[in-house]
Amino acid sequence: MHNRILLPIIVFSFFVLPGCGSTKLFVSNTLPSMVQQNIKTGVSKQVSFTFKGHPQADEVKVEFNPMWDCSYSINQPFHGMLTELLESKYGNIDSTAPNKIAINVTKFEQNIDKDSWSTPRSVSIYLAVELQVDKNGKNETKRFAYDIGVPIESGFDNANKFFHNKLTESVKELLVKFTISIDKYLDSFEM
Repeated sequence: MHNRILLPIIVFSFFVLPGCGSTKLFVSNTLPSMVQQNIKTGVSKQVSFTFKGHPQADEVKVEFNPMWDCSYSINQPFHGMLTELLESKYGNIDSTAPNKIAINVTKFEQNIDKDSWSTPRSVSIYLAVELQVDKNGKNETKRFAYDIGVPIESGFDNANKFFHNKLTESVKELLVKFTISIDKYLDSFEM
């Protein structure tokens, strides 16, 4: 008797629920080759590097519909990109080096923008970063802030997967934009 009741429930769950639930998105921490090629290298200097991510950017959740829900990280891929940048640029990262570079994510905001019927239309992300450079005791600070908007499109097959891919690409583009800005600013310093 129980088997006849459980079988339809199991079959129903197998076909209906696989698309539900939150998807963990992977944002690459590798710089695109065009960015890598534009890094001024050959300056073999030891620098100290510290990174402080935003506490809300370790695992960011996008929640508005079980088929679309997902999560991603800002801190992990950004830290990886910055490490790659500094290792390429200076050759060595040494915590005891006299020249110090500190990068802090000072502000993070994510909003789901809705239309007049409360239908989600886009996800906007705002990020502010502070760069501190200490060269031989002289401290310089530079702030950067950028944002992105990722449209939520529906009405076609795999629209949720399209959104997940677009969100992943857009977050990476945002982090690359910060990395390029930091690289250009560091070019003005002779470490």
